[in-house]
Amino acid sequence: MAITATKNPAFYSGPQLELEKTLQAVDSQTWQAGDPCYLTTTGKAKPLATGIGRIYGFFADSRASASSSTVPPIYRIASEETKFVGDISNGANDTTSQRTHKGENAGLRVTSVNSKNVTTVDVGNDTAGGVVLDDPIWVKEGFKNTSTDSPGRIIFHFKDTMLQG
Repeated sequence: MAITATKNPAFYSGPQLELEKTLQAVDSQTWQAGDPCYLTTTGKAKPLATGIGRIYGFFADSRASASSSTVPPIYRIASEETKFVGDISNGANDTTSQRTHKGENAGLRVTSVNSKNVTTVDVGNDTAGGVVLDDPIWVKEGFKNTSTDSPGRIIFHFKDTMLQG
């Protein structure tokens, strides 16, 4: 089964994400449900960008624009025990997920796909080291995924050092 559409990471297993509705968003930002976010130095939620070394959670809804009074619902990541499944890339290129990736460190890459931001697990960027790779999804769910899917999907978790809050 070939995967044709790149998707944001999704919850896979472990402690559930906590829904929060207390943080304001940064002015003039847009996001889609499922986009990851981080907290700025002023404590406001902002969509994740490539190179940001920390993550707070995932937006629970979509917004075409936000003001400083916007309080978006956010699924907060509370534990490194929470696992996600995400599409895998090697820099700007999609790649397949292999068993040899297990235990490796990776980064997150944010790109625009069809005018929407999509976050992938970037095996070509292990310098941040905040993302730890687990099994490719085809090992756990071979009936829906294969080792030749591109982009491949992989199970991963965030190290506590990458989590905000």
